[in-house]
Amino acid sequence: MLFPCPSGDFKESNPKPDQRVFTRHETRNTAFMLFPKHESRTLPPPGPPRPPSHDDFAAHDNGAIPGHCGFLPPEYGFLPNHNDSSPHNSSEFVGMIRNDSDTPEPVSALRRRSRSASRRAPFAAAPAALCGLLPMRRTPNEPMPGKENVPDRANTGTFHVALTVESASLTASEGGDSVRGPATLMASVTPAAPLDRTPLNAVHRALGARMVDFGGWDMPVEYSGIIEEHLAVRKAVGLFDVSHMGEIEIRGPQALALVDRVTPNAAERLADGQAQYSALLYPQGTFVDDILVHRIGPEHYFLCVNASNQVRDYEWIRSQNDFDAEVEFASGRYVQLAIQGPRAVETLGTLTKTALKAIRYYWFTRGEVLGAPAIIARTGYTGEDGFEIYVAPEEGGRIWNAVLEAGAGYGIRPCGLGARNTLRLEAAMSLYGHEIDDTITPYEARLGWMVKLEKGDFIGRDALSKQKEEGVRRRLVGLEMTGRGIGRDGYRVFDGGRDIGWITSGSPAPFVGRNIALAMLPLDKGDAGTEVAVRVRSRMVDARVTPTPFYSRKQ
Repeated sequence: MLFPCPSGDFKESNPKPDQRVFTRHETRNTAFMLFPKHESRTLPPPGPPRPPSHDDFAAHDNGAIPGHCGFLPPEYGFLPNHNDSSPHNSSEFVGMIRNDSDTPEPVSALRRRSRSASRRAPFAAAPAALCGLLPMRRTPNEPMPGKENVPDRANTGTFHVALTVESASLTASEGGDSVRGPATLMASVTPAAPLDRTPLNAVHRALGARMVDFGGWDMPVEYSGIIEEHLAVRKAVGLFDVSHMGEIEIRGPQALALVDRVTPNAAERLADGQAQYSALLYPQGTFVDDILVHRIGPEHYFLCVNASNQVRDYEWIRSQNDFDAEVEFASGRYVQLAIQGPRAVETLGTLTKTALKAIRYYWFTRGEVLGAPAIIARTGYTGEDGFEIYVAPEEGGRIWNAVLEAGAGYGIRPCGLGARNTLRLEAAMSLYGHEIDDTITPYEARLGWMVKLEKGDFIGRDALSKQKEEGVRRRLVGLEMTGRGIGRDGYRVFDGGRDIGWITSGSPAPFVGRNIALAMLPLDKGDAGTEVAVRVRSRMVDARVTPTPFYSRKQ
């Protein structure tokens, strides 16, 4: 029996037989995905075998990376478990292990036993199974719904390899090929999901961007460095490719009725050309996603949704469509660029005849950028002034280069998702999968202002009305690390040795100059000034609840 072990910790109960465990890793531009059950294929010998040694274990055992999944000799391409799902990190890995008693065992103990065993006789007394990854031959692409397929994007897969330590022979046998060694090697394989690419992918690579897998998209995490890019947005101007975000359009005589049904905010209050931060909710009042709603006209609404949720959002809205309205998955028709920072108006202003200063915050207009039709919205995800523009995919590269040229005199920098994350964290903006998800309500996430119970029926209204009446038991708060340490996503928060919550997002804050975090804590521990502790790996680091946002721009 195989056990999933997210973030290096094993679950106490066995998974269902058909439960899948996913991982994605990018290294040398190759994406990987792992499953416990899949089609068997031939595993060719990787090269001359040799018994693993203590040096092999030590070489792959970086103490700064908790929770290695296991060990394979270097010729089998071992990959570690990175315990950080933020865009700063290039991988997310879920490992597996079994042992003789079918009882999960901490990875730290596994490594100790493996090292001890290797000093005496390699693998002789090691636990019964380890796992790892191997690359496989390329497989055909399947385009994302509504997205055009990119012919040259990587197509890769992995071998799922379980090392069962039960004899003195290593066998890689699928189709008759075998390699001898100190343990039994069993292999099976599945195609990995190909990474989606924005139309600007080649542009980013030409600029030397460091590319990572971000929610299934091959995206730039940084160009010149996260700190430099972060500060450029705060002090001057930065340019982001956010074309991985999704777009959904709703049209028809009852378009407003559908939007009001699936969102808690009051879309009926929007005027033409106005935008609104809102959400899609489940009946229990938790998040399907957070979204931006733009009213183009009384029978036309334009929704911007999160990249990893866009297909689910589209299907969710369609499932609720009992109205005279049409729902279109429109992501393939747009490239989205964000020009953010105090010099955004001057930068974009040289490329359009649109009166940018006349566009108010959270309003938008239809205009042209370099002669290309565009939606120009005064919105953003950085806490700064700026614009998000939507243009046709074939115009994306030309406009990207023109914006960089226009902003050269203002100190513009191309920016990746790393800086976008630190910027939004300083501004205490929520990120799906961190501050909000399908277990968290708007009231708990301190987004209750978007819930308009008085507007009438909408999905989740009954649950939220009850929660507002009874009060929340937990809420999102800001933390400042007062001790020496960085509170990262997922780290646990303690009060007098009692586990009371967790960090949803955490990072050094380049502009405010502090180590900051957002955390979900009990209501009675959420007041500013409350002292808590964060477990940073094996030690406790002092922290203090602090007001948010950590940064607020001068109007």
